[in-house]
This record gives sequence, structure tokens and C-alpha cells, in this order.
Amino acid sequence: MKSFAFYILLACFVLIYTQEAKSQAGVTTFRNPVSTTNGADPFVTYYNGFYYYLRTTGNVTIYKCSKLYDLEPSRASQSKTVYNGANSNYVSDVWAPELHHFGNKWYIYTCGQPSNEYSLLKIMVLESTADDPMSNYVFKGGIDLGRQTIDATVFTYNDQSYLVCSYYHPTNGQSILLVPMKDPWTVNPDSCTILSSPQGNKSYAWERNGWAVNEGPAVLQRNDKVYIVYSASGYTSGEYCLGMLTYNGVGDITDRSKWTKAANPVFQKGNGQYSVGHCSFTQSPNGEETWMVYHGVDTPAFNDDPKGRTPRLKKVTWVNDVPSFGAPDDINADIPIPAEETTPVTGSFYTSDNNGYHKIINQ
Repeated sequence: MKSFAFYILLACFVLIYTQEAKSQAGVTTFRNPVSTTNGADPFVTYYNGFYYYLRTTGNVTIYKCSKLYDLEPSRASQSKTVYNGANSNYVSDVWAPELHHFGNKWYIYTCGQPSNEYSLLKIMVLESTADDPMSNYVFKGGIDLGRQTIDATVFTYNDQSYLVCSYYHPTNGQSILLVPMKDPWTVNPDSCTILSSPQGNKSYAWERNGWAVNEGPAVLQRNDKVYIVYSASGYTSGEYCLGMLTYNGVGDITDRSKWTKAANPVFQKGNGQYSVGHCSFTQSPNGEETWMVYHGVDTPAFNDDPKGRTPRLKKVTWVNDVPSFGAPDDINADIPIPAEETTPVTGSFYTSDNNGYHKIINQ
């Protein structure tokens, strides 16, 4: 009798496992959002066959996910909280962490402040103890740019690394700031350039819904061009959207006059999605597609509740070396999954350089 029951249980297990495997193998489409759990300020990077996902949670937790279209934290193959405010003064307002690779170390850029000291809010850097995104991290230090700063990201251009962040300008509001880096945790504060502000010269009404904001910068590179996609307007306004700055590869990249600012949003509410913004960019598993990860909500009225913002995906297309984002996909749309099979690559494609930055290069 025990033997019979054992074989019945074994048969059931094999059936369930086989059906699950067929289901996974047969997945060709997905729907947004790609997680129903809080996904405010999503950041995703692809490394050695896995997607590493971070979000605003009040600490810094890394989720190792096998599929870009499934960022549900409970289904991550591994997760690890690497920072909770211990051993530093940055204990509250830990927002928008990002994970980047320099040399043989990983670095996390986020922000924080001492409890109830909003005027001291600034960027902080964590360094891995090994060349593994899921290793332990130590607090490396803060980056002081003289005023509150949040939403840091980094990129390298012509062998020089730069930090881009949202800087609280005293008169023009949260602005996009570019500053050269000396190393992964040190910048040159005397060489800061404000590239965009939501008030003042070259600003637009669509950057001031709710309140005046330029924040959440994310970088794309294609050949010699650099694009900074940023979020505009108050994130609870329902009108949160994405603007774009373009450097065409001519002249000093730290000269604001060498950058052009799109006069209209490049991505905004539509098809049942609202407050779409704070994006990051990653690649398909075969390296041939560019995907944007962003957060949004499904109703125009949105209270300041982080659980309301969930991560979504949008495939980026390229037209004459310029990224095009189109409109958000309908919330009930079945979207083809990111390309997974490796095929011969010709022309331009999306890959990682030695520092882990994603860029478009030619082959």
C-alpha cells in the first residue's frame, strides 16, 4: 500500500512538473505590469544570463530574476538585502537604487538622509566585496554636491565616467545635473553642469504638472550619441512622463549648449496607464533588443502610496540612431517577450562594455 501511494504521488509530481515546464517553454507573450508588487523607481541590469532588479523599498534589496517579463520579487531565484541603514548616517528616504559595474566591483548608487533631516538628503555609494552582484556591500561614502540630490545614475563616454542626478536647484526646481567622476564614489563638484530644469530657460508646462520636477535620469548610448531620458512633473499627478536630452557627439559633453531638449514628452500616459516614468534600460537575452523598464499606475488618481506603482516594460525602437518609445501598451495587450535565442548579429546592437554600461555599438 505504501509503495502504491508513493507511485501515485510520484506520478502527480511528474505531471505537474511537466505541465509547468511546457507552460514555461511555451511562453511567447506577457502583459503589463510585470509584477503586482510595489515597483517604484525600477532599475534592471542584465548580467551573465540573469536580470538584477532593484526598486524603492526603504532599504536596498537586489532580486536576481531569470526573466525580464517576470519581476515578481517572490519568484526571484535569489534576493538579498544589502543595505538597511546600518553603519552610516543615511537611514531614511533611501530611494531609487541602481547597480553598476566598474572594473571588478559592483557599485550601488542611491540616496538617503539622517532621520528627519531632509536638507541633508544626498547620494550615497555602496561597494561590493566581490565581483558578484549578489555579494555583500560596504558603505563607501556620500557624494556632496552642495544641495539635496537624488536619483543618481552613471555612464562612461570616451573613457571618462559621469554621474547624472536630480539636483534641487534653489530657484528652478529639481534639475538634471551632469558631473565628471574621479572614481566610482568621487566626483569633481567644480565641474557640474545643469542640463535641464523644469522652470526658467528652456522649460515646458508639461514638466510642472503637480509640481516642477526633472528627476530619475536614465542613459542610452548609440554610437557617439548620448541620450538622457528623465522624468517630469509630480509623480502623483497622473501626468508624470518622460522627457529626453540629446548629445550628438560634437563638442564638450559638459557644455549645456551641446545638448538639445525635446519640446514634448517622449513617453506619457495612455492606453489605461498613468504616471508613467522613472525608467531604466536593459537588453533582451540575445542582446539585440533595447527594453525600457518603468513604473506606472492604472488609475489617474494616485495617492502617495508606493504600493500603487508597479513595474512595466516597453520595447524601444531605433530610428536613425534615435530611440523611439511610442505609447504605453494597452494594459490588456499581449506583448511579445524579449528575444531569447541567440542569432548572428550584424549592424548595431545592444551590449555591455567593460564597465557594465549598456550601449549600442557597431559590428
